[in-house]
This record gives sequence, C-alpha cells and structure tokens, in this order.
Amino acid sequence: MLRRMRKHLTVGGIAAAAALCALTALAIVLREPVVSILPAAAGVYNAVGLAPDPIGDGLEIRNVISTRAREGAQMC
Repeated sequence: MLRRMRKHLTVGGIAAAAALCALTALAIVLREPVVSILPAAAGVYNAVGLAPDPIGDGLEIRNVISTRAREGAQMC
C-alpha cells in the first residue's frame, strides 16, 4: 500500500513539475500580450528581470524622402 502511494505521489509530482515548467515557459514567451491585458503584471516581470520591451523599441526610420507624382490629370 505504501509503495503504491509513493508511486502515485512520484508520478503526480513529475506531472505537476512538467505543468509548472510549461506554464512558466508560456508566461515568458507571451509576456507582452499578458502585460497588455494585465498591466499590473509588468511589475512581476520587472522583478524577475523579464520586462517586456517598450512600444517602438528598435524602431528606427531613416532616409525617408517624400515625393509627389502626377497620374493622369490628378496629383498623387
């Protein structure tokens, strides 16, 4: 009886650890959508060093030239 109970506890512990790992991985991968839905979660991510990138981070617009062209009788 004790051996059977120990086996069930071991299997349950492994399953719980696997579920915890999967949830942690999802929380890391989906941190930006989580913070957009629950802004208070940003503090948790900041505390563990996984703060999502600010909006526009890495966006760089350079060498933009505006031109006008005539198509038919109208200016575009």
